[in-house]
Amino acid sequence: DGSLGPLNEELYYKYINRILSYPLTKERLVQKIIHGNRLINIWGELNESLRIYEEALLEAKQLSDLNEELYILTELAYRYGYNRQFSLSIRRYFEARELAKALGDDEHQKIILANMLDQALPVDDPEYYKLASEYLALGRRTNDFGAQIQGLSLKIAYFQYIQEPDSATHYMLKGFAIKDSVVKH
Repeated sequence: DGSLGPLNEELYYKYINRILSYPLTKERLVQKIIHGNRLINIWGELNESLRIYEEALLEAKQLSDLNEELYILTELAYRYGYNRQFSLSIRRYFEARELAKALGDDEHQKIILANMLDQALPVDDPEYYKLASEYLALGRRTNDFGAQIQGLSLKIAYFQYIQEPDSATHYMLKGFAIKDSVVKH
């Protein structure tokens, strides 16, 4: 892949195709994910990377590997958003969110919600306020001041959109209070 010397694309494809032809195992799944990353990072082939990741998602489900499935769903959501396929991005983010909840993975839920609200879901979406509130609650539950402040800023954006300046001001003051408490400690 070029990390230990010059990249020989023909040789790389010879061996990655051989690896991906082996029976399905956790290690082969990991190699497929790495290959999907190389496709986008080295060759800039986003569509092929998406195809490989979609295959990897099916394989993770076959292996019942929920952690790999969560990682793949999150990556797919991000990549679909990057490719401006927002409906697919949102769908994958919602799938990842539900899986992260089922696994009790608060940190991954925060990452998913932050990316979803920042990149894929517009402020006028009916779910926006509910998800921003969920993100803020996760920040409070995990004692993550950054997530709390970001959650408040998402709510402020929502209230600016619906033109309720009093509510926006309320959340601005809450944000300042968090900032002040962090600075004091």
